[in-house]
Amino acid sequence: MMVSLIGCYPQPPIWTNHFTVPFLFNNNGAKWEGVFYYDYENNRGRVDNFESQSDVFCGVYTTKTKCIHVVKNGWRYLYYPDYLGGKCCKCCNETMGCGILKNDWMEGAEYLGHRHFNGTDCIGWLQNGVDKNFYYVQSDVYPTLQIPCFLEMNNTKSDQIITYNRRLYNPSPISPLVFDILPENKCETFCKGENQKSWCEVFR
Repeated sequence: MMVSLIGCYPQPPIWTNHFTVPFLFNNNGAKWEGVFYYDYENNRGRVDNFESQSDVFCGVYTTKTKCIHVVKNGWRYLYYPDYLGGKCCKCCNETMGCGILKNDWMEGAEYLGHRHFNGTDCIGWLQNGVDKNFYYVQSDVYPTLQIPCFLEMNNTKSDQIITYNRRLYNPSPISPLVFDILPENKCETFCKGENQKSWCEVFR
């Protein structure tokens, strides 16, 4: 009986080849908004962290201004359009663990069941890694649509929650221009922390 019940559980999501979704990030109480662009079929990604961000990678510079991750050509770049005339640096590459998330990153995750979140019924899974990753999607349209509700990442030192704007989730293909924003000849210097070793340096 137990085997048949387990077989009825929804399988973990495999992300679609491309989607865009705005988010609210809560990093141990520090909150900011942003937008996530995912283009798996072209191995590209972009994350816009808006004003007041406390993103761990963006902390390479002591600024709370807008910080954009751009992942393309195997590298992750950090771009600060409003800092020092458009500061940009090369963080780390996909062989170091800095590429875009694989679309099957939830493979083998443990099913957690239903959870009511911000007025919506969601279903979720637990994927263990460096952090415990609790990922929930909107239940009434899954698996036809994979509209994310939230992702909670926690360990013994931190608790981070990304709340996704479900109403603005867009699974349409993304224009290549979205990833073509880096200033020319300004992004080849490796990112280096101003006051301490940055996460980019840790990965390198």
